[in-house]
Amino acid sequence: MISHFARVLRDAEVIDSKTTGLGAAQMDYDDATTLLLATLGALTPAGGPAAVAAARELQPLAWDDSSARISQSPLADVWGQPFAEMVKHCIMNADELQRWEQTYRTRLSEEGRRLIFPSGLLGAVVETRTFNISVYSNCVLARIWLGVPSPDPQLFAQQTFTPLGLPGTAVKSAAGLRSAGIDVLLALKLAVENPPPARTWKRKRP
Repeated sequence: MISHFARVLRDAEVIDSKTTGLGAAQMDYDDATTLLLATLGALTPAGGPAAVAAARELQPLAWDDSSARISQSPLADVWGQPFAEMVKHCIMNADELQRWEQTYRTRLSEEGRRLIFPSGLLGAVVETRTFNISVYSNCVLARIWLGVPSPDPQLFAQQTFTPLGLPGTAVKSAAGLRSAGIDVLLALKLAVENPPPARTWKRKRP
C-alpha cells in the first residue's frame, strides 16, 4: 500500500524524485514528509496528492500554543509552525523524540500512565500516548501531541492545525482519524538516511 501511495505521488509530481523501479525507495526528507502526509490524510492512494495539498495548508491555532511547556524538547524550535514543517522536523528528529518519549515514560509512575475516563467507570482506563501525529482523512484538522516530563503525569503539549489556522466548522466536519507515532517516524528517517542499496541485474547468457 505504501509503495502504491509513493507511485501515485511520483506520477503526480508531488514527490521530487523521478526515479522509478528499484531506485524509487531513495528519498529525501521532503519526500518522506509528503509520503506521511498522504498516507495520513487520504483513504486511498488516488487521494494522496489532494491530501498533501490540503495538509500543507494547515496552520496552527494560536490558542493552542504550548511553547513554554516544551522549551527543552526536540520540537521547541518549530512549535507553532505550519503542520507540514513540523511533520518534517519530527521525522528529521525522530531519534531525539524517541529519547524524549523514554524520559517522559520514566518520569511517570505506573498509575500516572493511566487516565481514568470522566464517565465515572473506575475500571475503565486508557494508556496515554506520549507522542502522536493525527490527521483526519479530509485534512480539515490535524494535531501533534507531545507528553512533557513533569511531576504532573497528565501534563502535555498539543498543537491543533486547521486551514488558515482558523477555528469554526473544522472540528465538526472532521472524519476518518489516522495517526502516526515514533515508530513510523523512525522508519521514515531510516529510509532517508539508509536507503536500500541499488541492485544490479546481470543478463543471463542464453
